[in-house]
Amino acid sequence: MNPIPFDEVQRLASLQALDILDTPPEPAFDRVTRLAAQQFDVPIALISLIDPARQWFKSKIGLEVDETPREFSFCQFAIMDDQVMQVPDATVDPRFAQNPLVTGEPHIRFYAGAPLVTEKGFRLGTLCMIDSRPRQPLDEVQQARLRDFAELVINEMELRRLRRLLGDSSFGLSSEVTSALNSMREAEEDLARQAQMNVIAHVAHELRTPLSAMMGFAEIIRREFFGEIGDKRYAAYASQIEDCGLHLLGVLSKTMDLSRAMRGGLKLEESVVDLEEVSRLAKKLSQSELDVFQADLKLDFGADAPKLLADRGQVAQMLVNLICNAAHHSPQSSSIAVDAKQRSDGGLDLSVTDQGSGMTVEDIRRALTPFSKIKREDQGHQAGLGIGLPLTKRLLELHGGELAIDSKPGRGTRITLRFPAYRVREAGIPADTQPINLQ
Repeated sequence: MNPIPFDEVQRLASLQALDILDTPPEPAFDRVTRLAAQQFDVPIALISLIDPARQWFKSKIGLEVDETPREFSFCQFAIMDDQVMQVPDATVDPRFAQNPLVTGEPHIRFYAGAPLVTEKGFRLGTLCMIDSRPRQPLDEVQQARLRDFAELVINEMELRRLRRLLGDSSFGLSSEVTSALNSMREAEEDLARQAQMNVIAHVAHELRTPLSAMMGFAEIIRREFFGEIGDKRYAAYASQIEDCGLHLLGVLSKTMDLSRAMRGGLKLEESVVDLEEVSRLAKKLSQSELDVFQADLKLDFGADAPKLLADRGQVAQMLVNLICNAAHHSPQSSSIAVDAKQRSDGGLDLSVTDQGSGMTVEDIRRALTPFSKIKREDQGHQAGLGIGLPLTKRLLELHGGELAIDSKPGRGTRITLRFPAYRVREAGIPADTQPINLQ
């Protein structure tokens, strides 16, 4: 006998009130499903809604059909309570061993489904993860993440219902309603972005160890620790492996830093920073990028330039990000300038100015969004992951500062790190000169 929730009538009424069944795919739902599939490394992820006769998929990854009969669904069991339902191996579970979805396509073995629970407690369906091979059950942390994703789905359903109600009304929206709706949307996008960052940071963390090992083996070959290797081209190839590995380690470190910064996990190690000295260091660290684009970097600091109480490594990282961005978006053989000026309010502006193609307001918005890049036909492919500027903004906010971008198409870009007055120190105070490792 198929299970029926005790509140089935009210549950179905709540589902119908959302007016979501049999609607076309929508990016907001597909984004959550895609991120959840990446998070749990499954080939199939579904937003499944249970009506009287079927389970219908509002969003689907890895499955072609739009619905299946309710009597064959795993989700009909998952909506019986609020916990994540797990089936490690469906072939040995008496509820599902003879299920057509187990014995035939898509050959379900592993299932984990988090109920989609409304504010009033009605379970409309599930966000479920499916694999065609048996798997270990999710641990408590993983179950909590799946429930978080399910909550994102419910939030999006409520937002969708509100938008439809407000859009159908004959009167205009009040500023309060508009503001509340926008706030809900921004909160949802922040949660989805954080979920994406968590996935990427986890992957970056997992890649660092094997990448470091590969670089170590390449160094052993290049330096011929165990004897001559014969053809010297192997040593050159090993050197290239090391160089590529160093670049990738830098990308992974920057990605993990951005994830930590978005979670509030980065801390300041403060010392007195000589801006000219740390700018020279940033120039050295950016030299390979400057050489590729034949860019000339000029440092403009007066003899009495003040110093900063800041995290020296983070200031260097911010400058490296801005200098490399300037090089990427500037014409060959152009000039890039770094300068510092004290403001009338006692704060300090540290700026990087280029002679590039400039940015529109929309370009700036995209540049500040993690993993979004500005592409222009006249510049071809843009390298990088689109994390340099978002990371710089987060690091600066950690210092109590704010990022200012002055740019217009065809007139270049000036990006300024605006530090508050309480971080400024007199020029004569000794500065920290300890080595910095940005990897």
